[in-house]
Amino acid sequence: MYKKLKERRVTFLYIPLFFYWIVLFIATTIPAPALPDILDFSDKIKHFIAYLGFAFLLSLSLHFQEKYKKFTRYFFIYAMIVVALYGAIDEIHQIFVPNRMCEFWDWVADVLGGLVGVSFSIMFLKRYIPVKIFRN
Repeated sequence: MYKKLKERRVTFLYIPLFFYWIVLFIATTIPAPALPDILDFSDKIKHFIAYLGFAFLLSLSLHFQEKYKKFTRYFFIYAMIVVALYGAIDEIHQIFVPNRMCEFWDWVADVLGGLVGVSFSIMFLKRYIPVKIFRN
């Protein structure tokens, strides 16, 4: 599975990440009353789940890219930096969206979801390459 994912990373990782990121941005740009309430969960759980998926795809994409070896080796750190920064920028961006607000606890849910998503990607990779993830 590792080899197949590496060979088809554009199809299985880069394209899904691209569309996921667009959907994430669009969902946070829609004014709050205009959003359909599909899931009857807490706002924080929605943030957690959304960023869990984002971090999972992003961390695997960073791991499988071949241009920058540091991103491949330390994908989990770079993924968390991007998730934390994007979550903060997204919360600030919501100040300018009608009926939305910037909340610190939403950002915390984003970061926690990111941590779980990155952890899932590490567990996924350890299953196929047990030791190589953290070695030179």
